[in-house]
Amino acid sequence: MLRTAAFVYRLAAGLAAGAQLFFVAISAQSIFTSAIAALPRTDPARTIAANLVGVQLAQLDRLTLALTAAAALSAIFLARSGVAHARRAALPALLAGLGAFA
Repeated sequence: MLRTAAFVYRLAAGLAAGAQLFFVAISAQSIFTSAIAALPRTDPARTIAANLVGVQLAQLDRLTLALTAAAALSAIFLARSGVAHARRAALPALLAGLGAFA
């Protein structure tokens, strides 16, 4: 059971970090290109691109909340099972969840 909880923690934390990096490095910049950014604010293409990035960001926040909850719960389970430093491992997941919530 401890190995499963450790696997869930690593998987959830890794997926959350990977999703954030994907959004920053690829997704947002492929939708909101410099050509789209150069358009006037009232242009429909710019509005659609901005709305799409906003929808993706909202989905990313929901995913981050779910994954950080899984990571924090598994770290808390590991800490209650007596694994050393597991309580400290819950802090980054909880902070990421708070950042997604805000």
